[in-house]
Amino acid sequence: GGELTRTNSTEGCWIATLVPIPWIWAIYYNTPVSPDRLRGNGIAFLLCCIPLPFEEHRTRIPGTNRFPHEGDGNNVLTYDNPCLNCGMTNDQKSGLLTCRICIGCGGGGGEGEIGGG
Repeated sequence: GGELTRTNSTEGCWIATLVPIPWIWAIYYNTPVSPDRLRGNGIAFLLCCIPLPFEEHRTRIPGTNRFPHEGDGNNVLTYDNPCLNCGMTNDQKSGLLTCRICIGCGGGGGEGEIGGG
């Protein structure tokens, strides 16, 4: 593996989808909660037309840039790059693609990484 991605560098608006068949995709805003935890708020679209609003939390698998959903261990997003990432679900049956569409506003607010800067 490479260097660990700082969660502060993932803040912003992202699109995520399954590949190769994008039967579900989401647009969401990532907020760092700690050096190893992210919160995402957004809308997922099932079959490209059924909107499903969500809030989720993801905790880093130690020593990696992989962040599984706290309620679904198979749903793992990888953040090796601050702009575009491709990873796999935990069961290796589907790819997961994430693409940043805007960088976070980063107004502070007391949350985020300890020792960031």
